[in-house]
Amino acid sequence: MVQTLANLGCLVDTAESGAAAIDAAKQLPYDIVFLDYHLPDMTAPEVAGRLTDLPGKTPRLFALTGGVGVDETAGCLAAGIEEVLLKPISRPVLQRILAVTVAAANQ
Repeated sequence: MVQTLANLGCLVDTAESGAAAIDAAKQLPYDIVFLDYHLPDMTAPEVAGRLTDLPGKTPRLFALTGGVGVDETAGCLAAGIEEVLLKPISRPVLQRILAVTVAAANQ
């Protein structure tokens, strides 16, 4: 996924944990954040809740998963995650997300 995003012209950062992702978001204004649902230290909804509490513009948030149930998906949406994406994430899905983000930025 990192390579696909880079090939699509994105600048990509990675974080090994939810805490690292939150720290990175405090330093840089990301447009999009993709969160693995099960991070070593917290879940995607937990990270999303903290990201939406940070000052400034909240990035578009997406959760990545091999499969979650209805309750987990509802928790993601309630935490501000726009969409839960099933792995592996295809190039067309990433292109759709990027196109919407660029269009919104240009309005």
